[in-house]
Amino acid sequence: MGLDMMEVLLEAEEEFDVKLPSDGFPDTVGGFYDRIIDSLREQRPERFDADADYPDNVWEQLKAMLVYQLALNPDDVVRSAHWVRDLDCL
Repeated sequence: MGLDMMEVLLEAEEEFDVKLPSDGFPDTVGGFYDRIIDSLREQRPERFDADADYPDNVWEQLKAMLVYQLALNPDDVVRSAHWVRDLDCL
């Protein structure tokens, strides 16, 4: 995992107040989103009970975070985007 991706991981942990697995980094933005959602369901299930739109809100927060932190074009940050091939992140 490159330094940029480690910073993304740490920022996501802070943004969502959740501990994410650090063993390997998903190849796609959607894979990273799924990892965040899975960790949140395990560690913070009450958030899902309180807000049916919570997964959509997480996606929007994640997307905004990635655009800001990695200086990405918002239109390029889609769930199928591959970190290296599509977004040129290492």
